[in-house]
Amino acid sequence: FAALMVAYGALYLGWQVFRWGGPDLELAIGDAASIPLAVLVVVFALRAARHTQTPAARRAWFLIGLAFAAFGFGDVAWFYLEIILAAQPFPSIADVGYLAFYPLLLVGLLALPRERSENLLRTLLDLAIVVVGTGTIIWWLVIQPVATASNGLESLITLAYPVGDLLVLFALAATLMSRLVGTSRAALALLGIGLALNVVADLAFARLSLEETYGSGTSWVDACWLLGWVAMGLAGFVQARSMSDVRQAGAASAPTRPVSFLPYLAVAGLYGLLLVATESQGSNLRVLV
Repeated sequence: FAALMVAYGALYLGWQVFRWGGPDLELAIGDAASIPLAVLVVVFALRAARHTQTPAARRAWFLIGLAFAAFGFGDVAWFYLEIILAAQPFPSIADVGYLAFYPLLLVGLLALPRERSENLLRTLLDLAIVVVGTGTIIWWLVIQPVATASNGLESLITLAYPVGDLLVLFALAATLMSRLVGTSRAALALLGIGLALNVVADLAFARLSLEETYGSGTSWVDACWLLGWVAMGLAGFVQARSMSDVRQAGAASAPTRPVSFLPYLAVAGLYGLLLVATESQGSNLRVLV
């Protein structure tokens, strides 16, 4: 199933390039493509929870699986509304599932057991650098223009997605910068890649929705979402497999190594944003600075 998941993602990318079928088929494929993956991702996350030795890590992976299930519900609702009923899927009940994904994932990631930091102040300062750096970039690119144009329920829901992404980035940074216990390093890396792709897709969706240029199944945004699903599904698969191997060997899993370059990456991105913003005519730099 893991191999089929990767092949499925590759097939979808091929379809994105060659665009087989007419506009109606493109729309249907774009909406339905992530649903089978969502089922597998939830199954793999629950398998990871079942095979994980540490009770706290087991509960955390179960919550992560619930977050994936909420997002999958949003995909099913979106497909039903847009393809079956030919109705407007945004805003709709699909957003209930999509938005429930953020708090569930936040709690799940923060619930992963970790070793106590030897230098808590340094860890908190590094985390603050990551959150402020990425948060400012997201604010400038998405939140500010969406908030300025907010004039109804649709704009408010659109604004909720980048705010939710800020929560995910905070939880992801806190997770990657910690020494986790009972979680596979490879699974954590795949989970980080999948969530990063999901955040990029969310932010692009919010920006394109503001510009009224987003279309289901006709955008690279959908490819980011789908590839994110593949990576997150493989994360659950690797977690279940590695914890099963550890149990058979009768040994404890080694703690993950903290990702120390994240603060530098956030600062580099923030300085890049300052350079881009100063070249933009009419940009109000006072708030940004």
